[in-house]
Amino acid sequence: MADRALFIFCLLVQFFLSDGQTSFAGGGYISSTDVSNEAKIALDVRDMRLNLQSAKNIYNNGKNSYLYGSSGNLRTIAKFSTDSDNVMMFDPTFYLFKYAFKPLTEDGQTFDGENLGQYADSLVNDLFEEGKNNMAIEAAVVANIWMYVAHMLHDTARQCRVQNDKVALNALDKAAAYMIGEDQDYGDTEGHLLYALTETAGERFDKKDGETQANTKIIEMMNTLKNDYFKVNKCASDPSAFQYVRVIVDRIIAQMTVPLIQNLIHHMHEIENEYAIELYSLSLIGRIAGCGNTTYNELLNEFTYLGYTENSNFDSVVKLIQSTYDCLGITCNDIGAYETDVVPECTDKSQSTPLAGYIPSTNVHEHAKIDLDIY
Repeated sequence: MADRALFIFCLLVQFFLSDGQTSFAGGGYISSTDVSNEAKIALDVRDMRLNLQSAKNIYNNGKNSYLYGSSGNLRTIAKFSTDSDNVMMFDPTFYLFKYAFKPLTEDGQTFDGENLGQYADSLVNDLFEEGKNNMAIEAAVVANIWMYVAHMLHDTARQCRVQNDKVALNALDKAAAYMIGEDQDYGDTEGHLLYALTETAGERFDKKDGETQANTKIIEMMNTLKNDYFKVNKCASDPSAFQYVRVIVDRIIAQMTVPLIQNLIHHMHEIENEYAIELYSLSLIGRIAGCGNTTYNELLNEFTYLGYTENSNFDSVVKLIQSTYDCLGITCNDIGAYETDVVPECTDKSQSTPLAGYIPSTNVHEHAKIDLDIY
């Protein structure tokens, strides 16, 4: 009965959509601008999985998502990375990843034969060269598309800062299109982009009730930005709105980190796919680099160059990852318990945890992390 009601609701959503609007994940997010072409990047991922022999060609040259209209130049997943140094030059998340990958370079500037900023493309191409086409496709989603969603979210904050609500709204719609994509039903693991990946990861950690908790939080925050800020021209009317938009953007990116951690823990425990362990560890290390050198260096040494090959130190590595949750802007509840009791849900840092010997009476740890923004 519930499935039938959801099906009827989705039909009604489609019926009442205005021209230029796109419904995502069963109407969870409805764009205000036309981003249907951007959403078709999901179909590239679908076709790559359906035809592994053509996957690299689709990755490099595109197939379904046109840059303009319904013909002409195609959008490609490869360019999300190969153009990143120019497109993402002002993105803090991108530059944190570049900093994180620098110790893995030959000369401080080159990673696996490509410019450091193209690290995601390097990861994908390495997997194609190893004949690991399925993992290459997953890397294209986890590395290339993940970072491009983060880029579009940062762009919403930039556009709000210059009081351009209309452009900020379009950037937000594009972030939703690249995260959720076409051909994605509410709570379904059978989609093609980050939303579906998050659904699969959340199931293993008992964080799925119709839709995984992380996806629900992300979509709720996207709707807050859309309805409470950009559609009512809040950025143009209130110069301080940018500060709140930036906080919400950071929180969305924090929730986007949840499936990376969940998948890393899963693959570390299963110890069946060393390439998946390296992919998710590198995807996470780029975020952890802002949490202090000690933890970052320990995890870098643990995971790089297919180093994690047996799970004898599984518990200690998981605890090290869990120690970064507060810095990453997530909680133990966000991650959950892996397979109920294989990795029990951890306990969050107390609000009264001492800061250099001083015990605060209120929760000031968010303010204490201001030094991590300087890198």
